[in-house]
Amino acid sequence: RPAPGPGLVGGSGLSDLIRLGDSSLVVRRARGVASLLGAPTALVDAVWSATYSSGVPTADVSIPDAADPLDAILEIGRVRESAIEDHSTLGAVYTPWPVARELAGLTLPGGAVCDPAMGGGVFLLAAAEAAVQQGVSAVEAGSWLYGADIDPDSVLATRLSVARWFWWRCGIVPDIDALAGRLVVADVLVDRVPTWAGVSAGGGFDVVLGNPPFLGQFKNATRRDVHRAEVLRDRFGSAVATYTDDVMLFVLLGAELSSDVARIAMIMPESMLAVDGSKVARVEIDSGCRLTHLWFGQVDTFDSAAVDVVAPVWCVGGDDGDVALIGRPGADVSAPLPAAGEWAQLLAAHAGIPQPSHAVAGTVGDLAAATADFRDRYYDLAVMVRDQADLPDAPRLITVGLVDPLHFRHGQSPVRFAKQRYEAPVVDLAAAPSAATERWLAERMVPKLLVATQTKVIECTVDPVGDLVPSTPLLVVVPSDPNDVWRLAAVLSAPLLSAMAAATNAGTGLAVGTMRMRASQVATLPLPANTEPWNQAAELVKAAHGRSPEPDLLASIGALMNDAYGVLDAESDRLLTWWRQRLPVR
Repeated sequence: RPAPGPGLVGGSGLSDLIRLGDSSLVVRRARGVASLLGAPTALVDAVWSATYSSGVPTADVSIPDAADPLDAILEIGRVRESAIEDHSTLGAVYTPWPVARELAGLTLPGGAVCDPAMGGGVFLLAAAEAAVQQGVSAVEAGSWLYGADIDPDSVLATRLSVARWFWWRCGIVPDIDALAGRLVVADVLVDRVPTWAGVSAGGGFDVVLGNPPFLGQFKNATRRDVHRAEVLRDRFGSAVATYTDDVMLFVLLGAELSSDVARIAMIMPESMLAVDGSKVARVEIDSGCRLTHLWFGQVDTFDSAAVDVVAPVWCVGGDDGDVALIGRPGADVSAPLPAAGEWAQLLAAHAGIPQPSHAVAGTVGDLAAATADFRDRYYDLAVMVRDQADLPDAPRLITVGLVDPLHFRHGQSPVRFAKQRYEAPVVDLAAAPSAATERWLAERMVPKLLVATQTKVIECTVDPVGDLVPSTPLLVVVPSDPNDVWRLAAVLSAPLLSAMAAATNAGTGLAVGTMRMRASQVATLPLPANTEPWNQAAELVKAAHGRSPEPDLLASIGALMNDAYGVLDAESDRLLTWWRQRLPVR
């Protein structure tokens, strides 16, 4: 790679993530676009020289005369994106033009526009086109474009694309030095860009939008190092938690860079609307900005990243109002503005999750303790599990896959555990590898409920005598009074609680439509206010124990629990239908 020129700002701490790109191919593509547009070749040389200090590649790539000029310009950025070898490590994916164009339209560009992680510049070109369509002169719209990226080759591609766009729309060569000052190589989460100071002095950017890198902190490949974490905490404070994805920090940065009436739009994984690691950042964003739109993408929006994505749109300042929900099959709707940081409520509204009025009295935590075991327990069990045919009297192992609503499917189908296949897994207590394991087994082999995770509704099964050994990631609910296992099972089987959990945890599951429950959430689930139908439902749960409940029996339990929570008849049928449609089918 050629040495970067004066466009580089500071030290990003991400240089080890940048992969070598084929910058010469980007230039060759730009030369082909120049020929198509009748633009001077010297324009390519000038942009290259503003980015790199070495000689300019001389070969070009021809573009068919029939090519659409705008699409040919966009191809410069696509060429850069196609040279990236490791999208997952960089968290970098190319945004399709229709997506960039739609989101630029939602932000209504009317002044300076910034993409702080601009890649090949597709959002900046979309903003410029949106401004021109609103009657802004191309010269003015082009002068509004600002952006940054840590990758010099991507910045080169953006500078070339914007310069080509200038020529196509205006018939003039832009001021290359000014262009280089607006479109810079920088890690803007760490460094402030001195050439953007004039915009800040004027009140900030009017639009900040883009598709920041998805750098999840659960994976070693994308986890920030200790030094970078400290630098980011110095800048963004408590919003930088251990598992806060950088995408949320780009939103905070957008608010920092914005004018008093700006709009901000950022593409992010759908899970960012609900995960705990982003909660503080979400609350802080809501303290200074108001959500106006939530755009929904598809799992195939990006060719190189199979993830459900959304793009919240915020307005800095402005009055409260409903949030427009846009995209995915079905009619666009609106939803009330959620409480600070509770963005998952918008996912629930868009998915049609019922949220009926109800009456409650206390929480599950008043009657029981809810816990989750560490991964260490899984490894302990891995050396203790046998097949029931070999140890017929041993306690049975229960895993997430063996839990259905109010049913334990032990022995009904083979199970894989710790890379081994078992017909009916049991636990050899004599094989406990340590005294700590023995103590843990004693704590767990008590009357309890086992709650599955990664499900569409809350699924639990009852262990009334304490002879089941749970494996992570099952949640364990131990009642203070063992006789309450049936009443608690009825509570956790209530359609209302599944709807509440789905609304709170929307987008957090590994599969589409699933949710990841946590023990702390189970403890805070509300108890019903009406005890008579609650007790009736508990009796049905007890009567069904040991066999797979028929759908009609589950429906009867669900209807009684609707009565226990005081759900009105008009809302009860819709809630019950929603819940039954999400029950697992075996």
